Amino acid sequence: MKLNVFATIILTTTLTISLLGQRHHKTLKFKSVIEFDSKHYFGQNDNGSWGFYLGNSTEIIDSEYDTLYPLHKIEFNPKTFLSKEIKTNFILGRSGKKYSLFNLKGHKITTVDGIMPRLMKNNILLIKNNGLWGLINTSGEYILPIVAHNIEWYDEMLSLKVKDKIVLFDAHNGELVDQRNLYEIQ
Repeated sequence: MKLNVFATIILTTTLTISLLGQRHHKTLKFKSVIEFDSKHYFGQNDNGSWGFYLGNSTEIIDSEYDTLYPLHKIEFNPKTFLSKEIKTNFILGRSGKKYSLFNLKGHKITTVDGIMPRLMKNNILLIKNNGLWGLINTSGEYILPIVAHNIEWYDEMLSLKVKDKIVLFDAHNGELVDQRNLYEIQ
């Protein structure tokens, strides 16, 4: 009798461990797979939603996005007029009408109505929410709150209009040019 109880406990424990192992090391099947780098990839499930995964199929970003794509820096050479994309450690995702910015660990930095897919110097992005524009860095800190009604590009200079004030941002150097108006805006 003791032997049967002991055998039942061992069998139950082994079966439980096997089932748990399968849950954590399952082989995922995708409709489409796009490599991000040697350790990460994007996977599209049968419903058409995208997620972001480690090579061992560990889900980093949930498979609930209409699109997921890498955020690149664009390096422009004014002497040759050539530009090249440089991969960063950030991912943009769209779900419905909302856009999210993630790091490679799957941490969601922000979710807004729009993100310009161009990472500027000092890891700064132009974002839009509720019809207004602002600047944020990839740590989630606002360089300019989302208060600008209008934006205009002039080569590498970005002009953001807030009420009757203009704030200039130098995209080439990744900094606000004149911060006097910024303090009046906040």
